[in-house]
Amino acid sequence: MAKVKTIHAFDKVRCKAVSADVIAELQAFAAARGLKVSAAGGSYDDHMYTTKVRFEVLTTKSGVSAEQADFEDAASLFGFKPTHYGKKFQHKGMQYQFVGFKFGRKFNAKTIRLADGSPVYFQTKYVASLI
Repeated sequence: MAKVKTIHAFDKVRCKAVSADVIAELQAFAAARGLKVSAAGGSYDDHMYTTKVRFEVLTTKSGVSAEQADFEDAASLFGFKPTHYGKKFQHKGMQYQFVGFKFGRKFNAKTIRLADGSPVYFQTKYVASLI
């Protein structure tokens, strides 16, 4: 880690920098345990910063990703089969991959736009008509 200046007060920029440093320091720890680490928000005032860190398993006991395991658990609730995980489809000339669900939303089918890796949500009925 590079030499950093002493912090005498917190602001948004300093909090983001501290959070990035914490995540960078935890990467080796997480990787050694088969985990993914990411920042999960936090709160601050002038003299205190509380950061949240999220750890996720990369592979479940069954040998699939946590994302795929979640998909398989929820698929039947939305009228899909576990085998629909990862299915690709086209929408307005772009290719997407179906990877999950978001409960309580109108656009609740989570996909990944393959061109840039961005998450994009569609209605499940629409996705069902394309895969």
